Amino acid sequence: MKQGKVIGLRRGMYTLSETYRRTPVIPAMPANALYRPSYFSGLWALVHYDLIPERWSGSPA
Repeated sequence: MKQGKVIGLRRGMYTLSETYRRTPVIPAMPANALYRPSYFSGLWALVHYDLIPERWSGSPA
């Protein structure tokens, strides 16, 4: 973690920094794992999958 390769999200949960990832991280996955119970709004899903032209800058609920 001191070298910046691994990022601690919370105790026992880590992710690789952008430089060392093979695939991009969908923000919903760690957000859902960090806070349970949680859900994602229909609006978030529509924007994420580009089904509506609007952009939404809020975080998943």
